[in-house]
Amino acid sequence: MATVAELEAELAVLEERRRTTAGIESTAFGDQSTRFDQEGLNKRIAAIQQQIASLNGGTRTRVAAFSKGV
Repeated sequence: MATVAELEAELAVLEERRRTTAGIESTAFGDQSTRFDQEGLNKRIAAIQQQIASLNGGTRTRVAAFSKGV
């Protein structure tokens, strides 16, 4: 079983990969080509987020805070 820190590190890598490959289906260089599986990547990210939530004892909720500075 992976630790929360290990899962968070993997999650950060996968989220960066998702960000940098968004909208790209495949790429080729010379005789090599790579196909990006965005659906599989999104599923893996969701699974890791669920694992982290269960290890932390619940789900994580993010709330945006706004201020007019008055």
